[in-house]
Amino acid sequence: MKKKVSCGLICLSMAAGLLAGCGGSGSTPDSGSTGAGTGTQTAKADKKESEAEPVVLHFWTGLGASADASHQAIIDEFNELYKDQGISVEFEHFVNDSNGNLKLETNLLGGSEIDLYMTYGLTQLTKRAEGNLALDLSELCARDGFDVAASTSSMAEAYFVNGKPYCLPTKLDQYGMVLNKNMFDDAGIEIPTSWTYDEFLEVCKKLTHGEGEDKVYGMFWNTGQDRSGYVKYLACDFVKIG
Repeated sequence: MKKKVSCGLICLSMAAGLLAGCGGSGSTPDSGSTGAGTGTQTAKADKKESEAEPVVLHFWTGLGASADASHQAIIDEFNELYKDQGISVEFEHFVNDSNGNLKLETNLLGGSEIDLYMTYGLTQLTKRAEGNLALDLSELCARDGFDVAASTSSMAEAYFVNGKPYCLPTKLDQYGMVLNKNMFDDAGIEIPTSWTYDEFLEVCKKLTHGEGEDKVYGMFWNTGQDRSGYVKYLACDFVKIG
């Protein structure tokens, strides 16, 4: 979220409080006030509330088109829930690649109407936080008594930048390894329930055997054509160990 969004949200809370105060004064007549007078004050407060400018939050997401339907379903439910308060969300899709992220950052720098956006990976988040393209949420979290790690996952702290939260995690991937038990048994290796990276490498070496076309490797990273996939896996694992 950009800094202007923080101000918008804070102002929105203040405005809601002021409107509630107006409604309260209208519903409690002073001495000598008539019922008609009370009704008039209440009607004025209701009119002011109904005339309040609606708040539209612009949300950018880089998930593929296949996820657009699920995003829209969530947004539709949110809009229905908060329609009486005049708050709604609209989302725009950007491609999560170098060009798509450049488009997002260019619009952020240019002051386009982007209130919320998805960031994928700590590298992107750090760059945006340090480049003043993301809002430090510390003050808002303290104000509302919201503990990011306790409310989401302890993994959230791994995405703090300089010890401060600049985002709220929206999902937690569960990574795991699939092993060939027969190979472990044949090599006399006990299946571990936890291990260090050095222990992992040692097991890979023990499971590797043969030569040429008959060579069997002790490990294969199923990266889905993403060569950095295994690095992300290990980074998550190191965070959990740490």
